[in-house]
Amino acid sequence: MIIDPEVAQIPESTAIGISIGGLLGAWLLYNAIWRSPIGKAPTLATLLSIGIVIAGGALYFTFFSGRAAYIHVGVLIGTLMTGNVWFVILPSQRELIAATREGREQDPAIGYQAKQRSVHNNYFTFPLLFIMLSGHFPSTFSHPKGWLILAVLSAGSAGIRYFMNIRFSEPRWLWPAFGTFAATAAVVVVMLGDRNILSAGAGRASPVPFTEVAEIMHRRCTPCHSETPTDATYKIAPNGVAFDTPEQIVSKADAIKERAITLKNMPLANVTGMTTEERETLRAWIDQGAKGP
Repeated sequence: MIIDPEVAQIPESTAIGISIGGLLGAWLLYNAIWRSPIGKAPTLATLLSIGIVIAGGALYFTFFSGRAAYIHVGVLIGTLMTGNVWFVILPSQRELIAATREGREQDPAIGYQAKQRSVHNNYFTFPLLFIMLSGHFPSTFSHPKGWLILAVLSAGSAGIRYFMNIRFSEPRWLWPAFGTFAATAAVVVVMLGDRNILSAGAGRASPVPFTEVAEIMHRRCTPCHSETPTDATYKIAPNGVAFDTPEQIVSKADAIKERAITLKNMPLANVTGMTTEERETLRAWIDQGAKGP
């Protein structure tokens, strides 16, 4: 599911390398920033850390499918959080406890660094939770501007965390924080309500003849979904679904829209190379009533 030929035609080894290398590189760079003198300038270090996440997201959205890009951004954030716990927070706690037991003076820098990383994890939590849930909402990762939805919702969810953090200590900032959250929610609702917003080109409006639909289905889908599959992997139609006849195609119109248009996870890994224009043709045919011959 990582590779989508419509996004980038790359071999599996390259995709795996980008996945592992991106995560490892992000942690090493992030950790180096906060352990260096730059870490003593929290505003600059924070902006650089956000830049690392944005750069990772740009890398993933350039080479991976939308769904895989979302998951990888989540894994990147989770990697930073895990690294903070394993390599900073827990070792710092152990050292402070050991100093207390041995009667040594505690190093305040160690405690400060652990607190610093704990604050980071506090703000990482809600964006990570959203990304974990996003797999159940294909309207996000399959949107033409899925990366923008991810950015807006990540910022908004971090804002919710901030709202929760200051609700007792800094009540004067509650309304600005709530206003930011409301604006974020409004932007997302508008974007999800119109899949063409901020995207290039308009959807197909001209009538779609069934012959055109049948040609797409037989070229892109029946290599697997047929009574006699020609695909080297599948010897029988997956889940018993076949598109050999007009009746079979029409009866599965809703499933076709969900899998090939909304989720875009069919054809599997897009092995048959279904194009964006072909998906749009199927969408238009279904929205026009999914009429047979």
